[in-house]
Amino acid sequence: MLITLIWGALILVMPSQAGGVLLRDDLATDQCYEIRQELSLTGEIRVIQDAKMVPLKLVARAEHVYAERILAGGPPAEALKAARNYSTAKATISVEGNPGERTLRDDHRLIILQRIKDQTSHYAPAGALRREELELVAEHLDSLALAGIIPGKSMAVESTWDVPPSVVQALGHFEGLAEHAVKARLVSIVGDKATIQVSGRATGIEIGATVRVEFDASLTYDVAAGRVVAARWRQKDEREAGPASPAVTVDATIMIQRKLIPTPTVLGDPALVSVPKGFEPSDVQLAIDYKDDKGRFELLHARDWHMVAKANSHLVLRLMDKGDFLAQATLSQWTKAENGKPMSPEAFKEAMGRIPGWEPAKELQGGEVPSGDKRYIYRWSVVGKMEGVDVMQNFYLVAWPDGNQMVVTVTTAPKQAERLGSRDLALVGSLDREAKAGE
Repeated sequence: MLITLIWGALILVMPSQAGGVLLRDDLATDQCYEIRQELSLTGEIRVIQDAKMVPLKLVARAEHVYAERILAGGPPAEALKAARNYSTAKATISVEGNPGERTLRDDHRLIILQRIKDQTSHYAPAGALRREELELVAEHLDSLALAGIIPGKSMAVESTWDVPPSVVQALGHFEGLAEHAVKARLVSIVGDKATIQVSGRATGIEIGATVRVEFDASLTYDVAAGRVVAARWRQKDEREAGPASPAVTVDATIMIQRKLIPTPTVLGDPALVSVPKGFEPSDVQLAIDYKDDKGRFELLHARDWHMVAKANSHLVLRLMDKGDFLAQATLSQWTKAENGKPMSPEAFKEAMGRIPGWEPAKELQGGEVPSGDKRYIYRWSVVGKMEGVDVMQNFYLVAWPDGNQMVVTVTTAPKQAERLGSRDLALVGSLDREAKAGE
């Protein structure tokens, strides 16, 4: 009799493995979660020095703790929007033993994630993020994508299923997914906990570079609660060198804890009044806030512009569009003008014509560009050859009433001019000096 009672009790509390167990993780609107992530990463960056490829040792650790509220839920491949408030978001990255730390500004701890089909974006309602802040919140393991691994139907132990392409793209942080073979397997059910293995490879594009990712992860799924509650996520990334990024090889391990919580005050309706309705954030919210290390100038530029070099006298950005390299912008400090009078157009053209390797052939246009403020902006557009290659160059002189001047040189292939459009002008228009005390 005792054995019968025990067996009957086990039947009541254990899911039926013969007929399978329902695996689903719904991201319902207004659900809130607490997420804890810890990352450890090792690898190398390969850069060219003195015409040789040089490997640099890379070590990183990161910690993220945030509350997450679903603002618009739905299936993994459909529109999704969530608000995240980070109580902790920090990373320490060491290259060849030289550490650097990344954190979020206190007024940018509220982050909105939205996904429309296979495109994911992150922004802060408070305003433009700095590039390192965007990378800090956008490049950790996507806790919402974990739910997309769960098939939404009954599965028996040892059953396998394909992870949807849109979920693989989100997990791999790909801008575009080329191919993948990522599968999930229900390994076991012990009590009310199921173990799910995720493994496979994927190839995609990020910032114009080919990236290959190998996944080897284990999820803990709470059968009674109906959600993923923990994961040990391992992945190896092999990134080729791209127009705006170096070659990188990394091996990363992420430990994640996920639990359902009541809506915290920091994600209550009053705290979210600044969040744009729908899926259309402002241009400023989608911009990058760049400030010169020495406080000489600042930019509020589109995210498609990526910094590739920085020196005392100049900054180099490259414009990427859907994986294509469109243009390069070089921002240079220039000699301060006497008596606050900017360099004349004739002197500016003459100076630009002396650039080493540059052979101007035909002027397209030249003239002052309205700035909307006290800045003076002059543009000179020319086609010619740079080191024997056909190019179009837009030279901009930006001058301030106090005599400070900067030159922005935008170089593109003539056939890309139409795609470049006015994006270089928008970049130059955002260039300004940082306000000093008393100004």
